Amino acid sequence: MGGCSLCGHAGAGGEMTTNRIGSYEVLELLGHGGMGAVYRGRDPRFDRSVAIKVLHEHFRLDSGVVERFKSEAVIQAKLKHPHIVSVLDFVADDRHLAIVMEHVEGQPLDELIRDRGPLTVARAVPLMVQVLRAIGLAHRQGVVHRDIKPSNILVERVDGEDHAKVTDFGIAKILGAEKLRTATGAKMGTLSYMSPEHVQSPKSVDARSDVYSLGVVLFEALTGRVPFDADSEYELMRAIVERPVEQSLGTNGAVPARLRAVLSRAMAKAPGARYGSCEEMAEALRGAHPVAAQAERPPKPAVATQSPAPPAPFSLAAPLSQPQASLEPSSVPGHSLRSWVAFAVVVAAVAVALAAVVAG
Repeated sequence: MGGCSLCGHAGAGGEMTTNRIGSYEVLELLGHGGMGAVYRGRDPRFDRSVAIKVLHEHFRLDSGVVERFKSEAVIQAKLKHPHIVSVLDFVADDRHLAIVMEHVEGQPLDELIRDRGPLTVARAVPLMVQVLRAIGLAHRQGVVHRDIKPSNILVERVDGEDHAKVTDFGIAKILGAEKLRTATGAKMGTLSYMSPEHVQSPKSVDARSDVYSLGVVLFEALTGRVPFDADSEYELMRAIVERPVEQSLGTNGAVPARLRAVLSRAMAKAPGARYGSCEEMAEALRGAHPVAAQAERPPKPAVATQSPAPPAPFSLAAPLSQPQASLEPSSVPGHSLRSWVAFAVVVAAVAVALAAVVAG
């Protein structure tokens, strides 16, 4: 295995290369895949850590791959949400193509599950509500992620609470776009998380395909495994398209009964039988488990546990709701306009007398 040449270590051929990408310092390799590698870097202008996703050198000659890489940066940069990784910059020079993003101090959800085992319901459901909010925003802006899976969900701890961040919009589909290019032979997604329609026709999927994938992610978070497994890709595709998800739900005690109905609908074979939006699925999760209702809620007031009712709007035409008996005419029974005039005359006379006394 080759080393991290950008970090100053020997590469596959032992060569040494730069440890900078554009104006950013490269500090360490965080991970790599078929298309490129991700490094932790430093932005010297603002003295902050960043994540730098670099396209492999041999792909820079493939115009289709380069177009998709640039498209990923543009799409993700437009999606402003607290649970989506922010894109900060794009580097394109004679040596590198790189997307510069915020650095998330956490770990991918798949590593979290692998290291610590399945998540408790109390932890998994609020995380999924956060992810649903993020993907829901993307859908409202006409973007379908198409590669939702645990490795594309980063989990960090913020003030003692889990905070999810969705990343990798590399194969996202813009609804209404006329074409979508991809690398030759590359899969448009990860098979275990694909919806039935994604397996059969990747370019025809819509937002409901993401809903299916989110159901698979929640199932895995709760159980530690995906709902469908097989010895070959062909058999796995058949299972996704044909096998009822209820078979997996019914045999797994890790999924509470109150959540099985939510997962069953999210992973329905027919897109029309699923939740119509991420918001609808999030509401279903809140109803199925009370702890989900606390996800992304603002902190409660420190003193009052219940906000007082707002005061009625002031109106000159409206009578006071609780008149003071000593001042309001209506509080003195039997008084007419004449009696009030007499009262006013007496008050005036007393005032004149007092003034005379003071003057004397």
